Amino acid sequence: MKQRLENAKRIASGIRCKKRVMPILAFDTFKAVLKKLSIPFAVCDFEADKEIAMLANTLNCPVLSNDSDFFIFPLTGGFISFDKVIFNLQEIKGENNSVEHFLRARLYHVDNFFPSLGKEVLPLLAALLGNDYIDKDVFKSFNDSIQSNECETQDWKSPGDKRTLKVLLWLQGLKSYSEGIIIETFQANVPETESSLYAYFMGKEQIGENQIRFVNESAIPMWYLSHHRKGLISPNCLDIITLHRKFLSPQVEDPNSLASSYQSSVNLRKYIYGILLSEDSADFETNGAWGIASNMKSVVEEFDRRGDIIISQGINPVKPETYSGKSIKLSDIPDLSRNEKKNLLRMILDIPCFNIDHMTPDLELNLGIVIFWIRNSQRKVTISHMQSVLVCLIMLKVKWALMYPASIGCEKNLIEAALFGIKAKTLKTVNEKLSKYKKSRTSRVDCGLIHGFAQFQTCIMATMHLNSLFLDPFPGPYIPHIFSGTFYITFAKKIKEKILINLYMKCYQRIQILYRFINASLMLSIKL
Repeated sequence: MKQRLENAKRIASGIRCKKRVMPILAFDTFKAVLKKLSIPFAVCDFEADKEIAMLANTLNCPVLSNDSDFFIFPLTGGFISFDKVIFNLQEIKGENNSVEHFLRARLYHVDNFFPSLGKEVLPLLAALLGNDYIDKDVFKSFNDSIQSNECETQDWKSPGDKRTLKVLLWLQGLKSYSEGIIIETFQANVPETESSLYAYFMGKEQIGENQIRFVNESAIPMWYLSHHRKGLISPNCLDIITLHRKFLSPQVEDPNSLASSYQSSVNLRKYIYGILLSEDSADFETNGAWGIASNMKSVVEEFDRRGDIIISQGINPVKPETYSGKSIKLSDIPDLSRNEKKNLLRMILDIPCFNIDHMTPDLELNLGIVIFWIRNSQRKVTISHMQSVLVCLIMLKVKWALMYPASIGCEKNLIEAALFGIKAKTLKTVNEKLSKYKKSRTSRVDCGLIHGFAQFQTCIMATMHLNSLFLDPFPGPYIPHIFSGTFYITFAKKIKEKILINLYMKCYQRIQILYRFINASLMLSIKL
């Protein structure tokens, strides 16, 4: 988390940084694309490294991950780090002049990784450099004691690079790996037994059939575990249930802002915590409140950025109630009607009643998120922020309408209904004009713009997780249809530079009317 914060700060400050900061919506976007392509996937309850390695070896395929622990696993198909994938679509001629597409990537095999050391020393190397289980500071005194003239004479961009080379040179200089150090290391072996993930995908058994319990030892409802393992609920929710803990991954946002972008969505997370811990905290309801001094078991510890540091703070859950005043528990959710769950989400987000034709549930939720963001942002959302978001909603639907021109027979929302009445030639022209903002890049960073859209991301994510926790009473927001960070930033900058929206849409009256209608409806709803 500290390293991610440092990388995010460097990017937001306009400093060139080779490290990537994965957007917080990347995981949910990845899941959505898997579902769209009908690619099966599963979520393990806790640590999944060995299960994944076993599955990869069974299928004889590589592992694609951000987790550097896979470098040292004996994977028959090798390991591909996300950082080593070039996300530029390539094509090659196949048989019968067919065209096949691929992405270039670097494939690692444990046998070729530091061959001079031998793969048996890699677990020890991982321990000395720090990993998920051992903080690098544990071996700080050991690393400081290593003397290396080669390391001291070089100019290092990162202290970690110097530390890594020092340890590697020290290991190479030993006659045996037991010389000079006595340490018990874990074995990065892959068990020979069949992977439960493989059995799950083959339909033989349910993954993780053992019950998981709340902190108070009561059993978590099986419906929840089933949806969690199918990837229908955010996996981070299980940490909240079992550990009462939530890590808020730092984003690229204004580094000068004391409060992080997550503060704009804290009220949504309070309801998420209230639902998840409703069974765990039933014993404490007689106290009349959660999180008071005598009842600290129900507080969720959030780890978030505050200024330049990571801090933890206790967040009191909020118990959701129906309009009739009934408190909702986790085990109650499957028994609630779809309308009851919709109304709960409307109440939590404070979604107004839209008097608009073609107001489908998906558009209602998307506009509800926009309104919540505007009302709850810690830093005031500007007109350019809002206009960029609304134009992006239209732009992404234009692209969708061009890709699926024959999409008929299903209920269309206001935007879709308007676009399907426009000629394809006009839609292509609009798409070309708007898509250039999606591809634009600028070295100059506008922290005010970035921070506003970072807040929007946290509101989208919290709403998605809340909606999935209620078993999707609204169609879950499909992120590729509602969010494009690059478009937001570049388009909003043009608006700030007085390049008005009317200039690019003046020839397309129907789209201009659509934009103005949605904009007016939002302005009326939030009383701006």
